[in-house]
Amino acid sequence: MAHTHNLHRETVLVDSEPNALQWLGITLQRVVYFVLDVLLVVLATRFILRLFGANPANDFVELVYSLTTPLVVPFSGIFGSVSSAAVSAFEISTLISMIVYTLIAYAIARLVGIMTVTRA
Repeated sequence: MAHTHNLHRETVLVDSEPNALQWLGITLQRVVYFVLDVLLVVLATRFILRLFGANPANDFVELVYSLTTPLVVPFSGIFGSVSSAAVSAFEISTLISMIVYTLIAYAIARLVGIMTVTRA
């Protein structure tokens, strides 16, 4: 009893150049990650300044605090902050805001990626 096998070969051409929609998606993802990087740097700066008890009357410290306070306020009071002295504090709300903004940025970037993928 002889068995015959028919092998079917299919050639799939893959377009190596992204189309306009994919370029848009890539660009939007890069913008999201850039904004996230800037936010994380500024928030990390705030965290370090608070941790070491930087002088809030200093112009740079005042600038960092004024830029980051609106970003941290939604998370204030969840756990409080641990103060070792009257000036320095381990500000947990800043760390929480960094985590939350990172998750939001990754979700947005992923959503953009899903929406801009083209199917054959």
